[in-house]
Amino acid sequence: MRKFVIALLTAALLTTFTGCGGTVGGHETLEPSKDAQHTILPTAGADPTAEPEETPALTAEITADPSVFETGGKDFCCALKPGELKYFDIDKDGKGDAVLFETNLNGDEGAYSLTVTLAGKPEAPFHYSTWGYDGRAWVVDSDPNDDRLEIICCDDGPSGDPSGVAIRLRDDGSEFSQFEIGGIRNLNNAGEFDFSSENGFETIYETDLFGTNFPDAQIRITSSGIKLLTKGYMYPAERSYVLKRDMKARILNDDGSDGEKYTIPVNTEITPVYSDDYDEDATYIVVRIPDGRLAKVSVESGEEGAGWYIDGVDQYSYADFPMEG
Repeated sequence: MRKFVIALLTAALLTTFTGCGGTVGGHETLEPSKDAQHTILPTAGADPTAEPEETPALTAEITADPSVFETGGKDFCCALKPGELKYFDIDKDGKGDAVLFETNLNGDEGAYSLTVTLAGKPEAPFHYSTWGYDGRAWVVDSDPNDDRLEIICCDDGPSGDPSGVAIRLRDDGSEFSQFEIGGIRNLNNAGEFDFSSENGFETIYETDLFGTNFPDAQIRITSSGIKLLTKGYMYPAERSYVLKRDMKARILNDDGSDGEKYTIPVNTEITPVYSDDYDEDATYIVVRIPDGRLAKVSVESGEEGAGWYIDGVDQYSYADFPMEG
């Protein structure tokens, strides 16, 4: 599984601005069954041990001119071009805040960074940097009524696996928070994807639960973190496996609650449907059995997140799950 090395980086800002557009779309909204709020990484302000090369000045003429900055709104989604300074009202205080996305840092094509300078706090710019192939970024408005714009950064990860974060200024304005989101599903070569304020956007993740898989989820960015709009992290429908030993489970009732205990017999074909998480925080995975019923299988990650176990037995003892990468 991927591991981020997140560092703070000071970036010099340029002084150009162009208009912005984005591709928006919608998906059917599903009832959320779990708020997938991951670790918040407070990273506001520059690295106290490093001197910034330059702190961009935001003049009153720029920050107070509504024709210069974007204010967001319903379904707002704006792609950031590398090296191009843009202005957005990130904290919706009526002033333009500077946002700069940069790639190919120090000649490294995989390194990229984001710098946000709030008009109200020009002395404390926010910096985010990481490493991953094909890094991209967008400013979006997940909730036009919450007085915040959000920023999404994603890439193909250090080893080609989808990675990403959502960045949002906290409600009290004290600092920015980061939420892990995986990559963006169905992102085209032009950097466009389906986004709507109400229905969020579709993300993709890498997991080794039941082997190497790439589940997806529909999510929204909220003030408290990432809200999951699908039942869980949905597995590709085409993958099924034949059990090499009995597997303990619980049959799910029609309302999704736990039902009777059930042992799925050896030689039964199972199809993973969704899990409650994609990393070591996962506690179960739901599978479909041949009669169409759904069964919930309890899982436990190994020491330091290495491997998965079902009833104390390594997952690969149950089926020939894929091992890729």
